[in-house]
Amino acid sequence: MQIMDSRQILSPSAYKAKNGDTRFDWYHKGKDVHPYKWNISMVQKIMKDRVYVGDTVGCKSEITAPGGKKLRLTPDKHIITENTHEPLVSREDFNRIQQLMEARHRKSRHCAENIFKSILFCGHCGKRMSFAANLIKSVGKVLVQRPILRCFNHTAKSHECLYYNAVYYKDLKARVWESVKRVLDQMNADEISVATVQKKIDEQNAAGKLHAERTKIEKRLNALTTIIRKLYEDYAAERLDESGYQGLLKEYTQEKKTLTDRLNAIAAELGKTDDREESLKKLKALASAHADCTELNAEVVKHLIERIEIKRAEIIDGKEIRELNIIYRFINTNL
Repeated sequence: MQIMDSRQILSPSAYKAKNGDTRFDWYHKGKDVHPYKWNISMVQKIMKDRVYVGDTVGCKSEITAPGGKKLRLTPDKHIITENTHEPLVSREDFNRIQQLMEARHRKSRHCAENIFKSILFCGHCGKRMSFAANLIKSVGKVLVQRPILRCFNHTAKSHECLYYNAVYYKDLKARVWESVKRVLDQMNADEISVATVQKKIDEQNAAGKLHAERTKIEKRLNALTTIIRKLYEDYAAERLDESGYQGLLKEYTQEKKTLTDRLNAIAAELGKTDDREESLKKLKALASAHADCTELNAEVVKHLIERIEIKRAEIIDGKEIRELNIIYRFINTNL
């Protein structure tokens, strides 16, 4: 904000007033208003606005019946049409900004900073894992803090997450650093090739999962078409009143739109030609910037890792085994 002030960049309101927007005429009526004064909410609103990535967002509000007042709708009810105009920022940069804003590392209340905030997920149910301090007794009955990360979904919805899944923060940090250090060494030694990355992606069978999801969605869409037709027949035969018909029609139509949007996204994902070599170059450039890193920290995690999935510990042949999957940025796979 100080930078924008020093460069004399007009605030949104001042800019609109300068360009003739009558809603901001008060800027020209002698009020002592600083035209370069920005605040955090202005900046955050701009950074979250999809118009800058080339999309149009509709249905942000609706007229309520009594009084004709506008009701602001939640983001999940907005209708988004992608690529309607020339973007000012790339979609990749925009999506990364959203992730960084969501995963901002604030000062921790505990004895350790959670550098895995918003990127650690339960390997069983897929829910985000929470950070907490676990107090345990030590020698001399002294309580010490041992931060842990755990999935609360098992407690809240045991039918969704069948296992209690928790890991000590220190142990997870050591495991992740082991992987990151190996990747940094390989990247900087130029030992990881495009073929290696492609093999990993094939192993994960991402395309196969998308095809399966597409088949499932297409089946549901066909069912919805039948349901909506039957709904109209019941309404026409007066087996369903107006209120019931309109309510159910709206619900099924919204579901159909959501599924259609997802189907289009899957088609785009399956149809695009991903430049593996260029993606690998980007990851190698980031690895090069952290070549001298001696321990895992928030910066390294933020720059290199997209997502981490961890499962509960199991005893196999007398050894404790815990599956850990680290998804690296740009290449969307582990290494």
